[in-house]
Amino acid sequence: ASRDIPLILLVPQEEWLLKFYDKQGFIQTFDPGTEALPSLNDLLQRHSENLYTAYREFDSLFRYKDMTVQKSFDDFRAMVEEAALFGFPPKKNLMGMARVIDLQRLLSLFADQYPQTSFSVSVQDELLKINSSSFTINRGKVERNGPPAETLFHFNIRKLTQLLFGYYTSGSEEPLRTVFPEKVPSMGFMLE
Repeated sequence: ASRDIPLILLVPQEEWLLKFYDKQGFIQTFDPGTEALPSLNDLLQRHSENLYTAYREFDSLFRYKDMTVQKSFDDFRAMVEEAALFGFPPKKNLMGMARVIDLQRLLSLFADQYPQTSFSVSVQDELLKINSSSFTINRGKVERNGPPAETLFHFNIRKLTQLLFGYYTSGSEEPLRTVFPEKVPSMGFMLE
């Protein structure tokens, strides 16, 4: 059964792995954090009788942040168990990479979020040929090989991935920075 997941995320443990995973179509979309994330230990102490209540508070800290990797209750439980094994060390956001595996689905999610946006994009993906195509995004809909919009871009899959994540797009020229608003993608509390 299809899980309708348009991308893969990974956390390279060392800088040199960025180049290694680049060969597989991954690109950096998350920067390492500089500030400590909220303490899981403090959270558990406040809700010592109910792990689910602790999870709900944890979830409320991240649920409405744009471009943040979300955690399920089961993820939270596993993170707490792992953190307890190591004495609840301080955590920061992690450097991360993304690989689009279903571009049409990811563009559909983008179009849903930005229904006023209209553009066409021609994409090259040397590894996943299904992603190599032209797409037109217009009024919240995506059409493969449809009539091109007035604004037409040409990207490889890595560049488009960073743009869809809003990864440092404010320094881009127009219309890129308008079509792809800058975000601050964050990935924290992963199982390490």
